[in-house]
Amino acid sequence: MVSALRPEERKRGLVTCSSGNHGAALAYAATLFDHPPTKVFLPTYADPNKVSKLKLLGAEAILTGDTFLETLTTALHYADEQGATYVHSHGHPLVIAGQGTIGLEIMNDLPDVDTILAPIGGGGLASGISTVVKAAKPDTEIIGIEPTGAPGAWLSFRDRRCHEQIDLTPSVADGLVGTLTPLTWEILRERLDNTVLLDEPEILDGMRVLQEEEQLMVEGAAAVGLAAILSKKVDVIGKKTVLILTGRNINAEKYNALIATARGEAEAI
Repeated sequence: MVSALRPEERKRGLVTCSSGNHGAALAYAATLFDHPPTKVFLPTYADPNKVSKLKLLGAEAILTGDTFLETLTTALHYADEQGATYVHSHGHPLVIAGQGTIGLEIMNDLPDVDTILAPIGGGGLASGISTVVKAAKPDTEIIGIEPTGAPGAWLSFRDRRCHEQIDLTPSVADGLVGTLTPLTWEILRERLDNTVLLDEPEILDGMRVLQEEEQLMVEGAAAVGLAAILSKKVDVIGKKTVLILTGRNINAEKYNALIATARGEAEAI
């Protein structure tokens, strides 16, 4: 999206709301186009590691709002008031198209894929991937995974209407504590085969197993695909399955404490 903006649009400054990863991506994109001033609004619960990374890339981090929706409202108001260019994390076609390149990679690497498990926060990632994959192989099953504290997609599919404003509660999968937009709902309602909700211990178990079995340190949002399998909420036996691991931007001290908790719960069972 940043590459498609006119120079004067970039010069007015770039603004977004993010739990961290999209903000870092925008900050990086800004470095490729003469470093326009970039402001990232984050909820007050944002992981310190994510905040540090986007600052290192030259963006200004503004912590405000106790929920993602509160932060989003503030960021949109600021961009409108200042005449800055807002780069939505999941509500713009060009951002979704960029996220859809992951779908191209999947089809190049595994053209006979049966099932894709995609994390859902605002739905941009799942929208981009599903648009590409369903066009190439319509019978591929695409399942969206959410924390129970942010069930925007699950509620939208249940009620067959977009739930853009819902009550959100904190989750270890902080990158998924958001809601759909009318655009992502319009895309996903035609392409997503199912949605699954995960409780916090289930997400922690996914993080633990990825560390113990694959030596991968991932944040909660990245572990939900495996967590859905481990909790038996998704059956992938005999299917060629892709898990989308969305990042490992998590404070080391916090991560170690979460893994210790998950390991203790697993041993108790």
